[in-house]
Amino acid sequence: MALCDDGLRYFVKGMGGEVDVCATEWICTSFARSLNLPVPPMKVLQTPGGALVFASQAITHCMSDLEASMLLLDGPGNLNVPGIRNLLSATYAFDQLIYNPDRHDHNFLFQRAGLIDGQEIANLHIIDFGSSTILNDNSIVGLAQGMPTVQVGKKIRKVHGFSVEFARSFLDRFHKGRALICDNAMIGLPTEWLSKNARTSLITRILSPEFGRQIDEVGEGIRSGAYL
Repeated sequence: MALCDDGLRYFVKGMGGEVDVCATEWICTSFARSLNLPVPPMKVLQTPGGALVFASQAITHCMSDLEASMLLLDGPGNLNVPGIRNLLSATYAFDQLIYNPDRHDHNFLFQRAGLIDGQEIANLHIIDFGSSTILNDNSIVGLAQGMPTVQVGKKIRKVHGFSVEFARSFLDRFHKGRALICDNAMIGLPTEWLSKNARTSLITRILSPEFGRQIDEVGEGIRSGAYL
């Protein structure tokens, strides 16, 4: 964790020079923000040695990993997490689309937000997209059943349910807004992480009819249950 000149703390990735991980985190976090998934603010930090690393703002007043895991897998009890069913559904659809196999119960963050009429409120934040294969030109969709994203997803659905309608609406917004979503993701992305040629290749692939069919495939897989 790093304390930055804005007075806030950030979790960093890429200290070992993993530029692909930094680029993946930046792009996927930007995609998620454009689609209204609750992700922490991000920035590029420079180490004393001059390297650029990805930084995700640390969320204050967070529940512990154990508390978050219990909320996800055992239920919220008297805690109110606004929109949790829809947000979890959209996150699962997004992870399927970007082929992120490593979603688990410790990369959902719950921020305590006080009391309303005696009931505690917590807000959900989503982190960790670094395992996505979105930068791979041969990226596929449809995570294998044994992957953590799918296995943990099944456990979460037993507790919180799943909105097929909201997940498919999320994918439809991605489909229709791809051009602007890609443009937004390139803003602030260092060329040290992703070259101009690689950016062009990524945008061309995401705007292609083939990727549009992949989005449709995820939506159909969720509707039919094949991807659940």
